[in-house]
Amino acid sequence: MKIFTIINKIIFLAIGLVSINVFSQNLLTNGDFETGTITGFNINGAGYVQIFSPFSGTTNPGNFAITNNAQPMNTASFVNCSNHTLAGSNMLIFDGNTTGGQQNFWEAGNGGSGVCSMIIGATYTFSYWIRSVYGAVSGGPTPANIGVQILNANSVTLVSGSAIAPAIAAGWQQVTYTFVPTSACVNIKLFNNNTNAAGNDFAVDDFSVTAPPLPLSLAYSFTNSTCNNASDGTITAYANNGTPPYVIYNLTGTLTQSNTTGIFTGLAPGGIYNLSVTDSAGNTASQFNILISAAPTLTTSNDLTICAGSSTTLSVSGGATGYLWTASPADPTLTAANNTSANPTVSPTQTTTYTVTSTINRTLDLITNGSFSNGNIGFDSDYTYYNPANTTFAQKAYGIVVNPNTWEPGFSAACVDHTTGTGAMMVVDGSIYNGGNDLVWGQTIQVTPATNYTFSYWLQTLAAGNPAVIKTVINGTVIGNATASATVCGWTQYTYVWNSGVSTSAQIQLFDTNVATGGNDFALDDIKFTKNIVCNASASVQINVNNSLAPIISCGVSTVNSVTFNWAAVTG
Repeated sequence: MKIFTIINKIIFLAIGLVSINVFSQNLLTNGDFETGTITGFNINGAGYVQIFSPFSGTTNPGNFAITNNAQPMNTASFVNCSNHTLAGSNMLIFDGNTTGGQQNFWEAGNGGSGVCSMIIGATYTFSYWIRSVYGAVSGGPTPANIGVQILNANSVTLVSGSAIAPAIAAGWQQVTYTFVPTSACVNIKLFNNNTNAAGNDFAVDDFSVTAPPLPLSLAYSFTNSTCNNASDGTITAYANNGTPPYVIYNLTGTLTQSNTTGIFTGLAPGGIYNLSVTDSAGNTASQFNILISAAPTLTTSNDLTICAGSSTTLSVSGGATGYLWTASPADPTLTAANNTSANPTVSPTQTTTYTVTSTINRTLDLITNGSFSNGNIGFDSDYTYYNPANTTFAQKAYGIVVNPNTWEPGFSAACVDHTTGTGAMMVVDGSIYNGGNDLVWGQTIQVTPATNYTFSYWLQTLAAGNPAVIKTVINGTVIGNATASATVCGWTQYTYVWNSGVSTSAQIQLFDTNVATGGNDFALDDIKFTKNIVCNASASVQINVNNSLAPIISCGVSTVNSVTFNWAAVTG
């Protein structure tokens, strides 16, 4: 994202712009079993056999199903019950296994691959909901006794709930553990220590792994004024972490505004602003000295002083459609023959201000820091920022670097940025989570309705295999999908034209829909969102006329009786 002028760079916290907070993103896929399939987890314990609807009405120990009601599975013994979240939705239901040896009935990750992109040393939370589904059992029930094993982690602690499944009357109970990863990937396994067939029947739902809450942070993007006479600059805030919802955004400085959206408009060129956000816990984060820059304008010759009766040539450049000069007070030497020239010659008899008008055509790029030359600022992402390197080979990770190989050894050192060949780019180890719905890069921009905009970005592959597939979304609508080149270090530009219609803002988002573990490593650079505009522009030159009888140095050259003198230091 390109920043034309910025006084103070944003300083990010340890992992930058990551959408993890008190209501943290669930790092598990299909933790609510709504896919209806064994996706995002694994069941490989001996004795477990999946059964499917329509059910026979009876079950054997170890039978399990992903369904929305326990009773049809075993009409004689299981109770009529719905899942934890929403009636009619899925849960995972078991007739208790009688096979000994702590047989796993749930393992995190596809094929039990675990949960990756963990921050070593941070404290994570693992939780699930459980209820008993057995009915009346002769001799009394023996509820499930759930054991938990978390590999590649320390300090595994039961925080709330019980390993023993609750009684039927208690309904659903949440069981919560905390743990500290010792590796980028952890393996979480559940097993049932009870192998008694009597009453050992249960349902589980809403599994989650969440990262620790992070301090409130604030980033922003901005657009400069389109023209010098237009107060249409904008600043958009991106609050992350802390305790949502975010209560208030404040803008102070040249103009003061407050709102709950973080979008500030109507900002004049040359204004300097401070930005802050307050979350629900009263925490505040701020950014300072955000400058809304002036637009390009006409360039004229300097003000000067001439002697009475002398001539001077005015000059102007930068206009697109010709020029028109006017004089105040009127100057008869500025005529229809020369008032449309870029270099009219005039002979004012008194001090005169000459004003020239024209138009300026420009292509305005509305993206902030699209070249990443200002580092990790101005955009939003669900990915974790690793700086200076991704030493654990975490996926769903990004960096802003010059050499991809120093960030992650598997990336090619031959890949350079697109802008200059020596600058920074955004390098990414693609996410394998959330079905391709993790935001790689995003920015929100204020737009003019019924206007065509051109969005473009450059994409290259950093390591061979499974090229990234980048989905471009604006205001929730997919406008394009692009598969990165299979050639490592080969930049390709992707360009889309988008009409704003009735919209006044454009939420631009890039997602990598490839969730392959191998490969899927790429870089982004020179992201742009442009429109063509025409500005009316004007500039003025003041010519001071010196009517003194004696020559002075400011008149420069004087002629007496047809002899020309150059005055070096004469006063009078």
